[in-house]
Amino acid sequence: MRILAIAVTLGLLVGSQSASAQEKTPQGRNAKAPPSKAYNAEESAASADAFRKKSEALEQARERKIRRLSRSICSGC
Repeated sequence: MRILAIAVTLGLLVGSQSASAQEKTPQGRNAKAPPSKAYNAEESAASADAFRKKSEALEQARERKIRRLSRSICSGC
């Protein structure tokens, strides 16, 4: 019985490895990646501004959450 269980387990392991090996793409190539595009200075600046605004909004949301949590923990000294 143990031999049968070991054989089944090994069969599943080998089968799953060969299935996942077929799905991989060669290194350096991503089939879903769009072709590279050259950005000019204005597009680059706009992208940087958008990223900065997004990160600032995330930071403000984190700060609000931390302030709300810290108020609920402290009952006053």
